[in-house]
Amino acid sequence: MFVENERARADGEALRNASPAREPHADAACAARRKRRLRALAWLIALLLAATASVVALSTRAGVFELEPYTPSEELEKTLALLPSIEHGKSLYRAHCAECHGAESWGTVRDGRTPALAGQHYQYLVKQIADLRRAAPRQDRGAFHLPTLQVLRSEQAIADVSAYLSGLTPNPRPRVGPGDHIQLGGDTYDWLCRDCHYDSGEGDAIFFTPRISAQHYEYLRQQLEDFAAGHRFNVPPELLGFAVALRSEERAALADYISRLAVAAPPERTAKPLEASTETRNP
Repeated sequence: MFVENERARADGEALRNASPAREPHADAACAARRKRRLRALAWLIALLLAATASVVALSTRAGVFELEPYTPSEELEKTLALLPSIEHGKSLYRAHCAECHGAESWGTVRDGRTPALAGQHYQYLVKQIADLRRAAPRQDRGAFHLPTLQVLRSEQAIADVSAYLSGLTPNPRPRVGPGDHIQLGGDTYDWLCRDCHYDSGEGDAIFFTPRISAQHYEYLRQQLEDFAAGHRFNVPPELLGFAVALRSEERAALADYISRLAVAAPPERTAKPLEASTETRNP
């Protein structure tokens, strides 16, 4: 038995000596992969815990609304079935919106808190207007626009304004942040935002994912803070978890990074500017 054990040990030693040596760069690559996997797992756990905690907190805190699943409104569905009038949308915008959002709809230059709307996806604009008309001030900070939004008395008016805005040139020079933590903002964007908003922040009209490039730093930062505090109406619940999982300085860095994204070509309107019409079409 002793001889057999000695022979087994000798055979094992010979096999180890015969094995090719691992290259240093291979070890480094394996370590990097393990680090990335652990980081991804840590982020996933943090997001799940943050989303759960925030839902409980928002559901029980006095004076704050309970979170509900995202639900499309009847007004949204009706509006998307219409052909818009670009000229009518232009006149409505100039009469009721341009004072705050600017003649070119590039948002507020003075403090950056009024968003740029030019070049935003048509579908997303329709959704936001329809949602804000249903929201209460305690549910969404943007609901203070309610008196103005009520001027858009019909689905046709919503379609017209949205179509006009979607065809405008995006703001080429949005206000940017201080630039102190661009790397942190870029890393955060890669982890949490790129899959849905894509490389240039252009978003996706089909999925109602907004363009976030060509947007002011101050507005972006405020929206991230509002997501974390639960002050956004009718948004996918996972966005709440993303925002809550970040520290305040990470939200600021993310907003700074997004404000510096190169502006991609404006999205095409799903509804083409053919002529003034109230006829319905298939969505």
